[in-house]
Amino acid sequence: MTLTAEQFMARFLLHILPGRFAKIRYFGWLGARNKRTALAGIRAMLGADPPEAPPSDETPAERILRLTSIDVTRCPICKTGHLTCMTPLPRARDGPT
Repeated sequence: MTLTAEQFMARFLLHILPGRFAKIRYFGWLGARNKRTALAGIRAMLGADPPEAPPSDETPAERILRLTSIDVTRCPICKTGHLTCMTPLPRARDGPT
């Protein structure tokens, strides 16, 4: 699609909120401010039990095994050996060291 500069700017400016307006995604029933109370209310209305808290001493590999029945420590090639962590990788948002 080819647009003139005026058409492009008009379409682009439709995505910019006026001053003192807030993005809606930060509000509502799943907004960070009231997510916990909203989900508790929704579960109460549906008659659903709250999810079980995961064991605090559970490793990520154990959690994946418990939830999906997939053993991520098993070698994907031979299916018999077990993989071990030699050096933990830095978190992605930590940035380079």
